[in-house]
Amino acid sequence: MYQSLELQIARSKIERYEHDADEALHAPSKQARHCQDCDAFLSAGIAALRWLQRAEEVIHEGAAEGFVEITLDLEEALESLHAAWLRPCAFAEKWIAECREHGYELSHLPEFRLCCESAREWLDRNQWYRLSRAAREERFEQEPW
Repeated sequence: MYQSLELQIARSKIERYEHDADEALHAPSKQARHCQDCDAFLSAGIAALRWLQRAEEVIHEGAAEGFVEITLDLEEALESLHAAWLRPCAFAEKWIAECREHGYELSHLPEFRLCCESAREWLDRNQWYRLSRAAREERFEQEPW
């Protein structure tokens, strides 16, 4: 079947047009990429806290088995790491708010929020534990033995 040059050019232009529209439909926008980066950031935070929790479990198991002693330095290192994990949370919350304002749902958000809560609770518990231990030690020193 013979097609005129004009018709061939028109077909080529239409095919390119359709292809570009399809690509534009499926290609993420700058804002979408920004939100995908946010979701990846949340995922990285979740993974980092999991590693910290895993390390703490191994340390406590090692202590229970007599392989390691949980020293003040080790406790302070765990506390420092939990505090360090929480520092980017304010930044993350702003980023999350931006994405949600644009209607994007972040798949890692619920788990990330649980991680934030878990890390805050850990720090609160640890602070309470340190204060109660210090009070016991102070009281012990004041007892007339």
